[in-house]
Amino acid sequence: MIFQFKFFFLLLQILLYSYYNSPQCTVYFKIVNALYSMISRKERFKVVVFVLFLYLSTFTINAQNCSVNAGVDFTICETETLTLNGVLGGQIASSLWVQTSGPSTIIQNPNNAVTDVTGIVGGNVYTFELTAVCGDTVAANSQSISVTVNPIPIANAGADIEGCPGTYNLQANSFDTSSGDVIGYWMVLGSNQAGVTFSDKSSPTSSITLSDTSVGTTTLRWTIENTKTNCITEDTMVVTNFGGEPIAIAGPDKTLSNCYMTTTSTELDGSIGGDGTGSQIGTWSFVSGPNVPNILDPNDEKTRVTGLIEGVYVFRWTVTGPCATGKDEVTITVPPATQDITDAVVKRRNIRFCDPTVTTAVLKGNVPEFAGETVQWTQVGGPTLPPGSIVSPNSPTTQVINLDGSSPKVYTFRYSIIGGASNSNCISRSETKIHFNKPSVTIAINNGNDMVLNLDQTVVNVPYSIKGGNRTRYEIIAAPDPSGLVSLQNAGQSPLRLDLNAGPGVYTLRMVRDSQGDVLTGCNLASDEINITVSLSPTDSNAGSDSVLDCGQSSTSLAGNPVSVGIATWSQVSGPNTAVISDINIPNPTVTGLIPGEYVFRYVVFAGPNAPVSSSDTKVTYATPPVADAGPDDSICAGTYQLQGNTPEPGQTGKWTVNPSAGIVF
Repeated sequence: MIFQFKFFFLLLQILLYSYYNSPQCTVYFKIVNALYSMISRKERFKVVVFVLFLYLSTFTINAQNCSVNAGVDFTICETETLTLNGVLGGQIASSLWVQTSGPSTIIQNPNNAVTDVTGIVGGNVYTFELTAVCGDTVAANSQSISVTVNPIPIANAGADIEGCPGTYNLQANSFDTSSGDVIGYWMVLGSNQAGVTFSDKSSPTSSITLSDTSVGTTTLRWTIENTKTNCITEDTMVVTNFGGEPIAIAGPDKTLSNCYMTTTSTELDGSIGGDGTGSQIGTWSFVSGPNVPNILDPNDEKTRVTGLIEGVYVFRWTVTGPCATGKDEVTITVPPATQDITDAVVKRRNIRFCDPTVTTAVLKGNVPEFAGETVQWTQVGGPTLPPGSIVSPNSPTTQVINLDGSSPKVYTFRYSIIGGASNSNCISRSETKIHFNKPSVTIAINNGNDMVLNLDQTVVNVPYSIKGGNRTRYEIIAAPDPSGLVSLQNAGQSPLRLDLNAGPGVYTLRMVRDSQGDVLTGCNLASDEINITVSLSPTDSNAGSDSVLDCGQSSTSLAGNPVSVGIATWSQVSGPNTAVISDINIPNPTVTGLIPGEYVFRYVVFAGPNAPVSSSDTKVTYATPPVADAGPDDSICAGTYQLQGNTPEPGQTGKWTVNPSAGIVF
């Protein structure tokens, strides 16, 4: 008897321990062990029966009619924003994010499924738990996520620098380089107006030199990068060069052309004097001359001067400021006016033939505007044509004969307008070209074969072959994301280098080969297309926690994690019937048409044919609605009677009540 009692007691402990390892189990263990040691052997059986009654009275299915998805573990840099992207599905009463490990942080909106976290420190692993109270309020449902935060020194480029041309030392922050993974480097952003050159771009305290032939500002960026974790921090500073060459120079004296009628103009050529920054500046002034001309910008060392007439002019360039001082003069001699010369302009700068039978072409120049001017066409490039090939060399419009289109070649012709008797030394010129290209134009991309890239390969060199034409362009006409589309651009030489960074999927490359010119004769166009498939490592799949629906609840929502890389798809693996999923490609679809039983739904993330498939399953249990059957009515004598109620389904409990209850004991 004693052996049986001890065995029964041990069995009770095992049952308690098997009760989902629940908090109730721990309480019952303490009750049993304490009372068992304190009371007599005769009372122990009563204690065990009492505790067993408590256990069985609570041994029911704790239905959780909602699903919780805390996301998948991830890694960020400490300079990035930590965002918890939780997803909730089913009947949600409330939700809460709590931090369960790692240095203390601040969860900005702990009751929101998606919230930012501040106060993270690099070099730590943080764990957060998302808990939801389901609509049935039977029990909470929770899931945890770990976030690894990689450290990176915060870049500080130091104070701005401004001053005269010369050498200065930068003052960016240094960092620990012992790991070999952390590097720093300087970069010029935008135009380098200050004329900055570095002695060592990888040194935080590199010396820089400001050129005395430059003036203005340059923005420098100091970057600290961990090449292993790809964490980067950046900071900028501005370098201002006041300018000012050591010696003020107004430029060489010069005599202008006499090809003008009343007034003429010229450009001055002084040394760098500054633009007023830091009070360093250069200024042009008129010293002497037959009239007062117009200096368009007195502080521009290369300003233009207009309104000049015959005579000798003197201009002074004066430089003042902390960097350079001085002055110099330049003499401009304007000879007696003769007459303006008409600017020569050809009507078609490029004439292109793709027909080898063509032997003639028409050249067109503008008509001279001033009396006495003459024109002349001459050949200055290409295979030499026989004499007389330019039919009317002294006419603005002429025919060229004897052209040979049997092979690709270029002929170049010059159109000149020559002054008359009063300005015979005045000449203006312009040129036009006649191109012969191959008659047939073809292009083939990768021999017409589609390309499937290796896992995580986004940069590819695409070979192509061409015949005929003189221009090759490419475009991306289809991509997984609109950001990957590319309009027609010059392709350069084969192979074409592409950076396909709009996500995994299929990119359609189209290339065009044609001819470019003002006049195109017999030149056709060719194009080709191929598909390039990119595969990336997908976002890990998390289908969310299992859920048990309330009785009669025939629909719920699933809670897959958001996907940044790849395409997520829901499917049904098993179940008593085929449920209806509202949208298989969103994380939070609604599932309807459920009947009692257990369903398994699978959440798959696919990111290309060469990528591993990430999948996760979740269970949704539709509890069987209870049906109470007390059995047939009966008439009996006083005494004991066996009731005939139906047996509850697993997870269900039954309870008898009686009215009136006087004298009735169950």
